[in-house]
Amino acid sequence: MKSVIGAKIRMERLKLNYSQEGLCKDICTVSYLSKIEQGQVEAGENIVQLLFQKLHINFHMDEEFLKEAGKLIDNLYDEFYSFEDMKLLLQELKQKKEDYLNSPYLLDTLLFLELESQQEGEELNPYVTCMEQKQYEVYLYIQCLKGIDKSQDLLHLNPNAYYTTQLGIMRCQKGQYVEALELLLKGYELCANEGYVKGMLDAQSFLGNSYAGLNKNELMLRSYKVAARIAKSLKDDKFIRTINYNIGAALLEWNQVQQAKEYLEQCTDGSILFYQKYAICLEKLGDYEQAGKILQKGFLKLQQAIEAEEELEQKSKEEAKEESKEESEE
Repeated sequence: MKSVIGAKIRMERLKLNYSQEGLCKDICTVSYLSKIEQGQVEAGENIVQLLFQKLHINFHMDEEFLKEAGKLIDNLYDEFYSFEDMKLLLQELKQKKEDYLNSPYLLDTLLFLELESQQEGEELNPYVTCMEQKQYEVYLYIQCLKGIDKSQDLLHLNPNAYYTTQLGIMRCQKGQYVEALELLLKGYELCANEGYVKGMLDAQSFLGNSYAGLNKNELMLRSYKVAARIAKSLKDDKFIRTINYNIGAALLEWNQVQQAKEYLEQCTDGSILFYQKYAICLEKLGDYEQAGKILQKGFLKLQQAIEAEEELEQKSKEEAKEESKEESEE
């Protein structure tokens, strides 16, 4: 952590346009500050705090804070690798963001916040050389999410269940089905060995998608059926509906219309794509009247979605305008 603290001091010093001489005056020598910033020495807490005070930063290093923060960060890593929903933990992290960014856990905080937003994270770049391996792995994974292929580097460092499966999913989404199959088969095996049931579900679902993309009918159905059984054991009805839609859409593409209709009829969520595929099935089977009704329902749903999006966008603009007004008044 010493290099992270040093990098933080350097960044904040440059933001304020302080020279090393100006910052370290009455605290330490210039050469010692230079070593702190480069991570060559681990300065005592007293010196670190004096430097941050001069930078107008309340840097948290007390034992109680570090214990609490460390627990939250550890839980985030555990949930991340376990394919679990990190929503609640991330909400807690965002609530404590300012304190955590001014602590030895600032780098982990930046990584998880960027992992959620996937926005351009210029703040991370100065810290890359300070990263521990676990942190650097997450950084590489974020690059992959942004479309920068660092998959080989990541798998070389840690070919674990999560990264292997997620990189396979990315390949599938890009239409690179052969490469996806290799990663997803390995990912499924690793998830099964380590007991990550949600990871097994994701792997089998995207194996089905990959086989569908390669027109491997029987293998697609086998993978989707395995995924459906896993989803049923997890009581994940929404996932089961998604699988039924995927099977129906694939069968329709292969002109197995009656079978496609039977699977699509098990999709009760009524998504816009469902209405489209189901209407095509009905039309191909000669039920033109019902196909027209289904298309009308789908069109109505599309209109509602557009209106809801426009309403949300307008609300966001009004909130931003109000915030700007309040800042001007201050």
